[in-house]
Amino acid sequence: MKKGTKASDFIQKPKYIGDKETWFQFLKDNLKYPEKALSKKIEGRVNLSYEVNQKGKIIRVKVTKGIGYGCDEEAIRLVKMMKYESVTNRNLKVTMHHKIAIDFKLPNPKKKETASVTNQTNYKYSITPKKVAPDNAQEKKKVAAHKKTYTYTIKF
Repeated sequence: MKKGTKASDFIQKPKYIGDKETWFQFLKDNLKYPEKALSKKIEGRVNLSYEVNQKGKIIRVKVTKGIGYGCDEEAIRLVKMMKYESVTNRNLKVTMHHKIAIDFKLPNPKKKETASVTNQTNYKYSITPKKVAPDNAQEKKKVAAHKKTYTYTIKF
């Protein structure tokens, strides 16, 4: 080997495009719980092994430990949808072996949503002074100033 090269740099491994968060989001978006497993209320983990070739294509997907009821087939479908980047290794065709586990958990039953009812009551309250015949302009202003209207809105 040349100086400055590491043994780990000799063969490049194809890497999954994304990180753990994108993998979990991918599962959330694409996992379709099989009807058979839903009706029988089956939960569990499916263990798979698969190979990734130099072009980043997934080949030879195999279930090493399954739970049946359509979950194994769904796990295989999900693994085949994964994307890896392609690599070049000095004109060598390198195949990498990987293992993965996919958990199948029953979805939580949706709670009945209670309709939120907003009752609103408006009250209008106004104060008017006793009617007294004002004699001059100042008294007219005082009467007008004492006439106030209040509006209350009560929500419950």
